Amino acid sequence: MKMKASAQALREFKTNEEVVHDIMNFSRYGALCQAFVISALEQYCKRVGAASEASLQTDFMPPGVWKGIGAEVLAKLQAAGYVIADDKNLAVSVGMETVVILHATTGDIRTSYPASKQADAIALWKDYVASGKRASLLVE
Repeated sequence: MKMKASAQALREFKTNEEVVHDIMNFSRYGALCQAFVISALEQYCKRVGAASEASLQTDFMPPGVWKGIGAEVLAKLQAAGYVIADDKNLAVSVGMETVVILHATTGDIRTSYPASKQADAIALWKDYVASGKRASLLVE
């Protein structure tokens, strides 16, 4: 009896977490692959959020749950500083100080801006995030 080996039969089973870990950490494109995955997550979450519930209806999962997962993942990406929120969501209270925090390995570096320089604070935060640095934007 001849046995035919296939790539699938020879593959080791991996969990979803292991597959994502491999994608994020073992790419010939290095850290660019991580940026690609984060961007893909962001774009998909936004598409799910904008989609009608009817278009998301499947036997697998109710549309409300799918939308909830998309919103949760997007919120986590934004909270971690990996995704820049829409500019309209960046408007903060008038008269309050804006603080940009760069999360460095040696500790957090805080840069404070008066209310009149809020646009400068937002621009600095965007620059940090766009260059792959972890940063937060606060209003105090």
